[in-house]
Amino acid sequence: MFFAIYLEQTEKKKGGIEMSEVIKSLAIEPKEKKKLIITYAVTIILFIVLYFVTPQNVQESGVLTVAPAAFLLVFIFYTKRILEGLILGTILSYFMIYKGGSAQPIMESIQKTLMSDTFSWFLMVCGTLGGIIALLQYVGASEAFSNFVAKRVKSRRSVLLWTMILGFVIFIDDYINVLIRGTAMAKVTDHYRVSREFLAYVIDSSAAAACIMIPFSTWAIFISGLLEENGLAKAGEGLATYMKTMPFNFYAICSLLILILAIIGVIKPFGPMKKAELEAQACWENAVAEEEQKIQTMQETKALEAAETREETADEKSGKAPKLINFLLPILVLIVVMIYFDIDAVAGIFATVIFMFIFYMIQRLITPEKFAEVFVEGTQDMVFVLLLMLFSLTFADGIDAVGCMDFMIDLGVTYANPNTFAFIVFIIFGCTEFVMGLVWSLYIVAFPIVIPIAANIEADPILTIAAVCSAGIWGSNTCFYVDCTILSAQASGITPFRHGITQLPYALITVALSGLCFLVCGFIL
Repeated sequence: MFFAIYLEQTEKKKGGIEMSEVIKSLAIEPKEKKKLIITYAVTIILFIVLYFVTPQNVQESGVLTVAPAAFLLVFIFYTKRILEGLILGTILSYFMIYKGGSAQPIMESIQKTLMSDTFSWFLMVCGTLGGIIALLQYVGASEAFSNFVAKRVKSRRSVLLWTMILGFVIFIDDYINVLIRGTAMAKVTDHYRVSREFLAYVIDSSAAAACIMIPFSTWAIFISGLLEENGLAKAGEGLATYMKTMPFNFYAICSLLILILAIIGVIKPFGPMKKAELEAQACWENAVAEEEQKIQTMQETKALEAAETREETADEKSGKAPKLINFLLPILVLIVVMIYFDIDAVAGIFATVIFMFIFYMIQRLITPEKFAEVFVEGTQDMVFVLLLMLFSLTFADGIDAVGCMDFMIDLGVTYANPNTFAFIVFIIFGCTEFVMGLVWSLYIVAFPIVIPIAANIEADPILTIAAVCSAGIWGSNTCFYVDCTILSAQASGITPFRHGITQLPYALITVALSGLCFLVCGFIL
């Protein structure tokens, strides 16, 4: 029972990213008022300074093009308010371009993002996945899987290894990967006193890394198609060319290596993660103390046990006893349909919703009215996630219009040579990814730029492609407002900032190791 109390305390303490978070993220607590007054005063001064120093053609302003990106990072780290930072960063970008003026360019950018294929796909996939997860929880399917895992793990280490390995089982897509694992494993990791921050780190670090290292995922298929479109592989040979880059995808490899070392305890929790782990331990101890106090004051223990037994029996008779099959079959349908339709996540998700409706109705686990109600509630839980993604994409468009990426690329090309080119590509695009969070869009932009340069200076093309792929994983793993970070936080029941700040030190170690690998291979190959 104290496990249930611990869960309640954990949820109260950290909470998920639900509809109320949209309001909470904008609310100002009294102790934060002074900090925010200073922040907004500095922001106003920054706007005024940039108004006078920015040239008419902002793309020719050199280092000033990184001002919106630098502002966003400082704002987020200082205030811990990601949504506001994205909005202000977007406004600053267009302010620099149009020197103030009307708000029409910003509104047009938001409208463009809303109408884009990227956001439309994200809206359909994540909104529907929210409904699927809510249904899995309502019928007890997630609980059944948690119970299944709980019976087979005996320690913190084993439950975290299970969580990581499950990422390779659900390799088909990183969105599906993180949301399902977070839903299924949170209660089990709570039982072994694992902080939600560490759970999010395990989920996030093994999600995109698993997807990009297995050549039958959405990531692999997408990149393979781009290789063919850009003439880097012959028609039908994109996947074969992509597989040649896999041994050199150092960020994914190093990320998994660091993760395993952290799970087995070779790398102890440090930095913000250590604080989160200590908080989780304290939360558990408080739950145990509270339960012991309740046991001491309990007068009718046997009567209580009998009541619980009757309640469990009633649940079983109503057909709502948790069943593992109710979790496994929908996930299997999701994966099979996605593969059948050429890794189409939308087709897989909608087929899964239809299957769940029929399958659960046959078992009388849920009524049609309740099915619709739970599904809608699940999609509503994704509202804050969708808002973050909307303004993340809008901000990326803004700083791209300012010329931030062009400036970074020009800076890197200046020092390019065959031996260090892959290393420079990894660092430059990794840094832009940390700020912009483009991920797949990065691949669309980067391949046509870096491959001709690599051919011109005779740098290794396979190593260069791997460097671009690794930069995308870097962004997916570290950017505070990128899709995978937001969804990992959502699935683990914490805010994106809590997840991002606790994971960042581990990611920086991974970046250092990966950069060293690219540098060494550049001189060897």
